[in-house]
Amino acid sequence: MKRRDFICGLSCMLAGFGLCEAKTKMIPQKKCNNPSKDMYIPINKELSEIYIETTFHCNLNCKSCDAFSPISKQEMVKYDEFLRDFSKIKELYPNKDIDILYLGGEPLLNPDLLKMVKKTRELFPNGKQSIMTNGILLADMDEEFWNSMKNNNVKLRVTCHPVDIDRKKSELLAEKYGIELESDVIYSDKLYDINTHKVTKNNLENSEQQKKCKHHWSKPIMDISGSQDYIEKFYTCVHRCFGNSYFNGNLYLCWRHTHLRVFSDYFNLNIPITKNDYIKIADVKDAKEINDFISSPNKLCSYCKQCHNTCFNGKPKEWGFSEKDISEWT
Repeated sequence: MKRRDFICGLSCMLAGFGLCEAKTKMIPQKKCNNPSKDMYIPINKELSEIYIETTFHCNLNCKSCDAFSPISKQEMVKYDEFLRDFSKIKELYPNKDIDILYLGGEPLLNPDLLKMVKKTRELFPNGKQSIMTNGILLADMDEEFWNSMKNNNVKLRVTCHPVDIDRKKSELLAEKYGIELESDVIYSDKLYDINTHKVTKNNLENSEQQKKCKHHWSKPIMDISGSQDYIEKFYTCVHRCFGNSYFNGNLYLCWRHTHLRVFSDYFNLNIPITKNDYIKIADVKDAKEINDFISSPNKLCSYCKQCHNTCFNGKPKEWGFSEKDISEWT
């Protein structure tokens, strides 16, 4: 699923105008392939939003997946570690309601998802909670799931890939239980069969929606040589304005850092990922330690070619199934 395109337009605007955080000191930085606008970036960031990478694997096979799910093993957040770490985060930020976004892979594949949702609502009663899902499983989720979404005030963000499934049932269930459901259409003029991986027919309804949709499929651009200026990349990255990524005990600057080892391992790139590239929640002594980490450049940024104005290249691209080729990410 495409979490980048979902927030990218908004993040570009916020970063460009220096509105990422209400109480953050702003400093001008280098221009980034955009001669018309200086980039203003927050420093002294405080943890305010966490992306929980509930699973690495997915029930779709999207070309150029942000999370590298087509080439990932079946990994998911372990509830015992989650419980320990988020209880610790609450101790470190006792008066803060941290926002939670459940990501993947596909979050609905994690059997402990509802337990995590309940616990984060207990810990952060006024924080926003959302689940980003491709929606394939939604229509088959049971009453316990929908009641959990309602009781814990969870918003569903559905990335509508051009696959042949019944979305109307999910929409009716969300309406029945009073759940906010937000859809994001992924560009395509075709409809794909998720079982045969073949184009089944023209998706006219989807195409009509896409004419009004600003969010399109686009691929992440990785630099396998790691030759990017990681300091410049860090200070010109729109995603610094948003959540930090959590997976099994560790907090990362962003989701791409969390999943980078999958990309490295599958293609035998030997990208060095060290203890300096994440922070182990169980070992943290105070909130300042976390805040300093998420406010500092990280060398893993040298493997990312993304920039604040390259979220969209001006033309929507055709969505499709992954062939697990490195060109999909480079």
